[in-house]
Amino acid sequence: MVVIGKGRVRREAGLRPDFNNIASFAMPPWIPAKMVQAVSAILSRMQTRRRSARELREDTRWLRRIIRSEPQPGRRILELYFIEKCPVDDIAIRLDLSVETVRRHLLRAIHRFEEERVS
Repeated sequence: MVVIGKGRVRREAGLRPDFNNIASFAMPPWIPAKMVQAVSAILSRMQTRRRSARELREDTRWLRRIIRSEPQPGRRILELYFIEKCPVDDIAIRLDLSVETVRRHLLRAIHRFEEERVS
């Protein structure tokens, strides 16, 4: 491959293409431009999905860390809400707490999640 400019690469004969850079592919002239655009769009969507999956894994890791570090009853509230997907009213009834207390714990955890994610 030959570097053409800032981050741009051209493929030379006999070298393998860089699958992360569509510009590195030397397309034969008989392949229509629409097909090249379609392949480029597919690769772009795949990269977006991979990036989204990576962000989801990171968010999950942060949320688990927050849940583990939370003292009781906050930890149990977060487990019921985020892991078991229980509604706020059901959590309050199960743990014999007020709905406002449950909401307060959830809001505190959400703010903490946002703060830790930004830092």
